[in-house]
Amino acid sequence: METKKELERLLNDNDEFFLREIYANYMTGKQIYDKKIIKILRYHPLLCMEFGVRTDLKRINAKFRNIIFIPPNIKKFTQTAMLSLDINLLDSLPDELQSMDKLRFISLSNNLFSIFPSVLYNMSNLKVINLSNNKISDIPNEIGNLVNLRYLSLDNNQINNIPNSIGNLKKIETIGLSNNKISSLPEDIGNLKKLKTLYLYNNELTFLPISIQKLKKLESLSLYGNPISETEREKIRSWLPNTEIMFDSPR
Repeated sequence: METKKELERLLNDNDEFFLREIYANYMTGKQIYDKKIIKILRYHPLLCMEFGVRTDLKRINAKFRNIIFIPPNIKKFTQTAMLSLDINLLDSLPDELQSMDKLRFISLSNNLFSIFPSVLYNMSNLKVINLSNNKISDIPNEIGNLVNLRYLSLDNNQINNIPNSIGNLKKIETIGLSNNKISSLPEDIGNLKKLKTLYLYNNELTFLPISIQKLKKLESLSLYGNPISETEREKIRSWLPNTEIMFDSPR
């Protein structure tokens, strides 16, 4: 039989085999645990998502847990506003996720996504999406459905195309598209009148559309690591006189 300290270590190390065994012993009454162990069991993100141990959590932080899929039980978490699943092994999301009516923040960085999860397009109440450090190569037109989005990070992917529908994100304030393979931006990017920060460094841009001058609230524009000529740089500076533009990598 494990000691109390050993149990705490096993739970915090996220070993799924022991985690399931400990939970089964607890539920069947085979083993009686003290209040601290029970509290860990009741709030452990893996147990919450898979077995619905608690479904009233406002936040779920399940970073670095070696999670390979999200169980259908996630639909029971109708009170959750923030879901952090960074640094896992996810490559898809279940349709049941859209039942999380109060979800406003989802972070999925450092996973294995090769496409933008389609279920997110049906979650128009989302305000923050972080899909940085994945393997996404394309952004479909449905991105325009996310009309309440304030923050979108797709940095460090393999994206080469930005659809015109991105212009529908009228409330967006920050967009991260650095370290991709983007060679052009759509004219409709000029519709993002509330945009304050735009990260585009380390791409394949040689110019920006003239509509960029419509972004009157743009405070910061990062463009270093792109093959933009000095002539084009001067144009961009004249279009955005009040914006801090970084053409050269910070030292």
